Amino acid sequence: MSNVRRVLHTSGGKDSGAMVLFALELAERYGMEFECLFCDTGNEHEITLEYLHEFAHRTGIKITWVKANFSANIARRRLFVEKSASYTDEVRKRVLQHLQPTGNPFLDLCMWKGRFPSATKRFCTVELKVLTAREQYIDPLLDEGYTVESWQGVRAEESVDRAALPKRSVEDENLTIVRPLLRWPVAKVLAMHRRHNVPLNPLYKLGMYRVGCMPCIMARKDEIYRISSRFPYHIDRILEWEWLVSQVSKKGGSTFFHKDGMSDDVKNDRELIARESGIDGMVRWSKTRYGGRQYSLLKELPLPSCQSEYGLCE
Repeated sequence: MSNVRRVLHTSGGKDSGAMVLFALELAERYGMEFECLFCDTGNEHEITLEYLHEFAHRTGIKITWVKANFSANIARRRLFVEKSASYTDEVRKRVLQHLQPTGNPFLDLCMWKGRFPSATKRFCTVELKVLTAREQYIDPLLDEGYTVESWQGVRAEESVDRAALPKRSVEDENLTIVRPLLRWPVAKVLAMHRRHNVPLNPLYKLGMYRVGCMPCIMARKDEIYRISSRFPYHIDRILEWEWLVSQVSKKGGSTFFHKDGMSDDVKNDRELIARESGIDGMVRWSKTRYGGRQYSLLKELPLPSCQSEYGLCE
């Protein structure tokens, strides 16, 4: 085995899947070796987790699963809350009563931070994936003297920020980030799956644009509506998380989809949090027409069995 370790980051999505299939072709053609890594955030849909196992079985690859642990971070925050003069006795008691590790990485991250991530503070990806992969998998390889190529299945079409990324970037002397799909159009991604007879994650046929976190903090209006209609128990889970993270928040209120200015009379009332600022309010908004004021009668109809953003139902 060469001194280069190529680590492919898989998520259960179409792009990382196409990247693995592309790597398999390179392996067959040139004898290139690689390994696959999945960071379990604790906020994935169960279909995605099942799909990853099926993907590994179909392709014959091994996927190593890693998961962040924020128990130490929560313990440090507890000590801070206990000693800090910035907390009133009432707030300190409330926070310490609920500030305990749950074992779910996403939830524990939010408990540690005392808030959910947002569009402007997307610490979820960094903490749950980037740093977890680095600390638990990549750094040990570097310590053993390997040169590591960290392959990421990102594409320029997805966002302005990603379009500005280089195809390769050197992180340090022995670590390089590689983005082999950066200039690929989505059609090429879908074609790669068809060529290998590997289906996409079933969530794409159910109208999901993203299939990692369920939901993602960046979920679109139609995605929120589809999630609430097809998987209402995931909305119930977020509602539970909103209540718990609100209890460990210094301000006494936090919602999954960020909203500034939560009124004081809402902060300690679970039903009001959901109705005014929380996930239930976002679900109601997702059922409205453009402008968010009038409900769409079309959204009262049952969703079709197949509803793909990528023409997979044709």
